[in-house]
Amino acid sequence: SDLSQSTEIKCIGNVATDATTVKFAGTKSIAFDGTDDYLDVGDIRYGADDFTVEGWFNFQSIANPNHIATLIGRHDGGSNGWDLVFAISTLYFRTGSPTDGVSWTPTMGVWYHIAGVRSGANKYLFIDGTLQSSFPVNIGTGALTGETTGTVKIGTAKDLSTDFNGYMQDVRITKGLARYTANFT
Repeated sequence: SDLSQSTEIKCIGNVATDATTVKFAGTKSIAFDGTDDYLDVGDIRYGADDFTVEGWFNFQSIANPNHIATLIGRHDGGSNGWDLVFAISTLYFRTGSPTDGVSWTPTMGVWYHIAGVRSGANKYLFIDGTLQSSFPVNIGTGALTGETTGTVKIGTAKDLSTDFNGYMQDVRITKGLARYTANFT
């Protein structure tokens, strides 16, 4: 559910809640099987505003050496938009060009907190509260491009070609607030 009650979330495919693989006892996660499952969150645009996208992610499979899994994003399929994406052995927080990422290989079945943040002219990428090396990256203060097509999707990319296989919990999209700009617990 959308706790802000401002967006209708559409469940596509057989994405479902799961009460057995959870980060926090007594809660539920969202299960994605890696094939045509995603959540459509609707039309969220950041422009030049600060924002934070974050959540808990538990990878169940990385299908092959060229595996790409979009965690959350709004991307036009080119170099415009924004997303958190795991590709091959790199975690990216893309906000148009340039594409910046960190070398990372998740352990299957382990929960990770991942956050992408825009604060003013900089973007930040965190894994488990640790600011990743080479971040922050200066992206300027202009509006993000590529936010006029498609909608925000959780678990897949705009072209529906890079599906996530695993579980997500407590995914949060915050417009107008850079929640983290330094290491946090």
